[in-house]
Amino acid sequence: MLKGIDIRSIELNLGHADVRTTEIYLQLAKAMRGEITSPLDDL
Repeated sequence: MLKGIDIRSIELNLGHADVRTTEIYLQLAKAMRGEITSPLDDL
């Protein structure tokens, strides 16, 4: 899980009906972790 948050809590907060949907998004988030930048980084 990201930052130690339980996957069921994430599922509920995102409104996913199936935890498998949440798992897909978590895998994408983990893969993109180093690629995501803040627009403020360029200031």
